[in-house]
Amino acid sequence: MPVFPCSTPEGLHREEGLGPGDALKRAVKRRSNLVMRRTTAMHRLDALLEIMSPAWVEALSTSMNKIALLFLSHYADPFEVKRLGRARLTRFLHRHSRGHWDKREAEGLLKAAEATIALWNEDGLDFVALSEDIAIEARLALQLTDEIKRSLSGSRSCIANWILKASFCPRRAWARRLRPRSLAALATAAASPHSPA
Repeated sequence: MPVFPCSTPEGLHREEGLGPGDALKRAVKRRSNLVMRRTTAMHRLDALLEIMSPAWVEALSTSMNKIALLFLSHYADPFEVKRLGRARLTRFLHRHSRGHWDKREAEGLLKAAEATIALWNEDGLDFVALSEDIAIEARLALQLTDEIKRSLSGSRSCIANWILKASFCPRRAWARRLRPRSLAALATAAASPHSPA
């Protein structure tokens, strides 16, 4: 087993972990990679929306939440949005956002579609091809968001086990300050790895 230097009075101590094979390290790396991929998809999506019109970014808000991604995965073409109409668009937004998005957001999206058509109609931008690219990026971002949530709920017990082990190590000052109630909550989380997030 490898021996690494340590800043404790005892000097060197033997490393007994699995290194990169440790479950916590794998979980952290997996989540970090998923977040990085989602960020890349969101940047590409933002750039594609800017090509259509800055009004889209304003209408969908800068947060680009799940309902915005769902909308873009279905209706990224401004002509499709106009054909959809105010009433059906409002119903779509209301149903998929559980009432958080309504008429005001539908109006903003319809105005963004009109602004895009007014901006590009004579210059011949291929809305169908661009909307397909936008829909692909939106679907990717949605899938990655779901994977991030799933990986977080799956790694809860791993994180709880690591904190419990570290809390009994006398060299870690922060571990000695953990309250018994916190340790009991962590033990419960460690015992039920499939508990909902």
